[in-house]
Amino acid sequence: MNESVDSRVLRIGILGAARIAPNAICIPAAVLGHRLVVVGARELSKAEAFKERWGVESAVEGYEAVVNHPDVDLIYNGLPNSHHAQWNIAALKAGKHVLSEKPFASNYEEAKSVAEVAAHSPGKIIEGFHYQCHPTIIRAIEIANSGELGNILTVTSALNISPPGDSDIRWNLALAAGSMMDLGCYSLHVQRHLSLALFGEEPTLISAIGRERPTGVDSFMEAKIAYKNGAIGTLSCSMEFTHFECPLRIVGSEGELFVPSFVQPGTDDSIVVSGGWRSRTEHSSRISSYTWQLQAFAERIAGRGERLGGMEDALANAKFIDDIYRSVGMEPRPALAL
Repeated sequence: MNESVDSRVLRIGILGAARIAPNAICIPAAVLGHRLVVVGARELSKAEAFKERWGVESAVEGYEAVVNHPDVDLIYNGLPNSHHAQWNIAALKAGKHVLSEKPFASNYEEAKSVAEVAAHSPGKIIEGFHYQCHPTIIRAIEIANSGELGNILTVTSALNISPPGDSDIRWNLALAAGSMMDLGCYSLHVQRHLSLALFGEEPTLISAIGRERPTGVDSFMEAKIAYKNGAIGTLSCSMEFTHFECPLRIVGSEGELFVPSFVQPGTDDSIVVSGGWRSRTEHSSRISSYTWQLQAFAERIAGRGERLGGMEDALANAKFIDDIYRSVGMEPRPALAL
């Protein structure tokens, strides 16, 4: 890591004692030397247990005391999808910086409500697509943009997991859940990110197919998209797969590039480039992408670095997700009344 990024220590407040929070914020903060000031949960006992396990300075019941804490600069929002927009808005109104878990909001209209507040807030806000900050993904896009692969023809991205238990919140429609929201947002985002890097334009939706449970939650989704140069992208996600996987493959007229673990490049930082009779594997960093993300956000807060997408990116991803849902005959995820 770059130890000279920012001498300022960020003071972090955590919303929710979520299972993702240790990897997403606690460990990166410890690595980079930032403070975990307070954690809030609906039940004080859960906040207290989280505090003791992860070295947070204090614990409170609920979320308001976190977003209004006078010693907090940055709010990490790891709440269920349905509560992202509500507490992102509350944190922005309190003048805090916000690192929001993905998806940024339940739907595009709700994301616009956050954007309206963000436009008048001194705080900066990002959607936590941590993978994009990792050197492996930066290098993969650099190779694709270098011309080495020739004319880009197809791109495939997927994020699949084995089925969560029936009581898991990822099956709860009221919490804005579903495979597209929790997994497919990554598969979509990486292709949007690639399209913008290569062609300076968003891709367009061609078609989509999905599988819906009786509860109204999608267990599988696949979408076809078109790039400016005519390349076809296929992005997919499943919560009914045999195992965890998150591959990215970019095929060109002169070769192809394969990233075995684009969502978690810190666990496998391989980039396999092949063409003709030649093949090579590059490695960049086994440091967690969440750590790279927190460093990148610290740079932005300090007024340096613009690698992370802001509101414009979050809005574009939310709109695309809604479009995919409508394309398969499903409604965008319901939003809480703000």
